[in-house]
Amino acid sequence: MKKFWKSLLLAGLVVMAGGCATKQTIINHTFEFDARRDSPDIKILDYKYGNSKVHGTSVEEESLKRAMIPQQVGTYGPMLRGDFLYVKWRIKATGEVLEDRVDLRDRLPRDLKDHIVTFTIKGKQLYIYLVTPQRNSNPPSEEDRLHMPPIFRMNSYLTIYEIYPAKTIFKY
Repeated sequence: MKKFWKSLLLAGLVVMAGGCATKQTIINHTFEFDARRDSPDIKILDYKYGNSKVHGTSVEEESLKRAMIPQQVGTYGPMLRGDFLYVKWRIKATGEVLEDRVDLRDRLPRDLKDHIVTFTIKGKQLYIYLVTPQRNSNPPSEEDRLHMPPIFRMNSYLTIYEIYPAKTIFKY
């Protein structure tokens, strides 16, 4: 009988530990994009940054029904770390509709505090970037900044990583 209770206790601890391991963390960070500025040749049709319910991390149901999808979003504050990013878009010149869902679990650092998760689209390719709060040790010159895409121009003093399609893995 004693062995039964030990086994039951051990099973309960395993279940509790599993629940803790899968618990998502709420972190102050930013999810943003500006398709009008950074991806003018496409139109966003749908997007979803993880399972957060914070306004701006996904298209609201009413907006989807009315086909009034925001082309610019900036959400900062306490929200769930995005396990994935889903984006659906149309290339304006051809009318072609594409979508991509990217698993972010190994692409975002454990400490996401004050980071920015953002994306751009060039034709058929989605690009996801992580803007860190760390200063860029080698910022571009003013001349170079003039020729950079707007997303980089605005954040050129910070360290930026392309996390998709490149696979930058973070452990810090």
